[in-house]
Amino acid sequence: MNCSGCSDKDIDKKSLSCNVCKLIFCYECLNIDAKKVASLSKNQLASLKCLTCSNVSRRRNNDNTSARAKADQKVEQHSHKPAASQSSSHSGNCNPVPLTLDSISQLLDEKLSLTSPFVINMREALKKDIKELVVAEVKSTMTGLMTDFSTTTDFLASEQTDIKNKIAERDSKIEELESESIRVQRELTSLNNRLSAVEKLSRDHNVEIQGVPESRSENLLGIFKSLCTAVSTPIADNDIRGFRRVAKIDPTSDRPRNIIITLSSPRLRDLLLSAVHRYNKSNAKDMLSSRHLGITVDSRRVYVVEHISPESKQIHAASRKFARDNSYKYVWVKYGQVFLRKDDNSNAVRVKSCDYLKSLV
Repeated sequence: MNCSGCSDKDIDKKSLSCNVCKLIFCYECLNIDAKKVASLSKNQLASLKCLTCSNVSRRRNNDNTSARAKADQKVEQHSHKPAASQSSSHSGNCNPVPLTLDSISQLLDEKLSLTSPFVINMREALKKDIKELVVAEVKSTMTGLMTDFSTTTDFLASEQTDIKNKIAERDSKIEELESESIRVQRELTSLNNRLSAVEKLSRDHNVEIQGVPESRSENLLGIFKSLCTAVSTPIADNDIRGFRRVAKIDPTSDRPRNIIITLSSPRLRDLLLSAVHRYNKSNAKDMLSSRHLGITVDSRRVYVVEHISPESKQIHAASRKFARDNSYKYVWVKYGQVFLRKDDNSNAVRVKSCDYLKSLV
């Protein structure tokens, strides 16, 4: 360890620190007898100052001339001993130099020089203090940030847990709704099937005549009687339960409204349909038309078919279009169901729905 005053390197434990500049000085530079160090009180050690700090304190005071002269004399008296001691340790030929204000100022300038040990040590001490302050501030800031981060992560974790619980609750509700939807769809399908069966039964006695021109003075019963006569299948009046025209599916169509004839039994209906089929087959060049029914004003082709539901009519229309586009030879309706056949050697295919036609491509 070096003395900050005389730069002696062999001071070992014979040194004390100044309580102002915190520098280390040997006993000789502090003008203290080594034997009296042990007898110094704590207050004396706490107020211990080096010669430079003592002189700086005096220069800052606005003392009068007499007091300053006394101080200079006292400083000179105190400085003789360390000078003599230092001269005895280094060279026996040096004479003690009296201290004056100029010499003290010069000494202060040397001490406060950027290259002086005092300033260097002071800078190191400041660096150390600043470093400690920065480290402490950074630690405090990091602690605060960690606390805030922990609070934020805890909040996010809580929110995430709530969201997961809500999602699980929604998933459970969706599963229940899906199960309910499947059940309702099954019930709806069952009801549709039952309704279709009821509609089919309600139409089993009916015959639908298409293409008969309309007139205000028309006699639907007479028209039907003429049809039965044309196909050689007479039907008694008591077997005819009703007759009427029905509304068009497409109101914008220019086709005449269809005629519905209700017979007493499905057997009579099938007999009439078979007779019409045989007539058209045997008279391919003169198929059944309105002229055969006694209507000569506007002669057009007349069709006699089963009375099927609107849904079956849609399937029948889609099947006819499909047959034209895909070279199917036969399309017909029997017992309220639509059938297709590719050619004479192919099997008949029942068309269950319009979507079913896509599977036949």
